[in-house]
Amino acid sequence: MIDPELARDKSDDRLIATVTPVAGEDDRNTSPIDYLPDCLLIRIFAFATQRTLALELALVCRRWNEIAMNNAILWHDVEVHTLDPLHIAPLRRFFDRWSTNVRELSFRVRGEPLGSPSFYAVLPRLAALSRLSVAFCEGIDVSIIDFLADQCPQLRSLNVEGAKEVCLAHES
Repeated sequence: MIDPELARDKSDDRLIATVTPVAGEDDRNTSPIDYLPDCLLIRIFAFATQRTLALELALVCRRWNEIAMNNAILWHDVEVHTLDPLHIAPLRRFFDRWSTNVRELSFRVRGEPLGSPSFYAVLPRLAALSRLSVAFCEGIDVSIIDFLADQCPQLRSLNVEGAKEVCLAHES
C-alpha cells in the first residue's frame, strides 16, 4: 500500500505530491509505478479505451485489475462494437454491473440490425444514460425508439446519423 503525502515547495508555492512505501512493504518486488497512488492511475487509465482497460490493463496485476474494473468513472462513456452472440453474455454482465454509471453509449454495430434479440438482451434499464448514438446502425424503427425511451428515462440526446432504414412512422 502506498502512503501519499503533499508538500508545499517554499520557492514557488507549488504543491508537490510525494509517495513513499508503507512500512513493512517488500521493496524487492516493487516497481516505480507501484509508488503511484490509485487516484493517479485512475487518471492515467481514463485515457485508455474500455477494450484496453478490460483486455490489457486489467491483466497486468491484481491492483491494476481492481482499478480498471471497479472504478465507475472509467465506464461512463461506453462503445459497443458487436452484438455477436458470442459477446452477448459478457456485454450483459458488464451492463448488469455498470448500468447505473453509463452516461454515454455508442453502438458501432455493422451488419446486425439493432432490433435483433441480441440488442434487447444486452440493454438493461440505463437510468443514468443521457446520450445515445446508434449512428450508421441498421433496423432502427419506432419500437426501438419506444424501448430506448422506456429503458433510458434520462435520455436527452439520440444520434441516428447515417443509420440505415430508420422508420419512425407506422405504415398504414
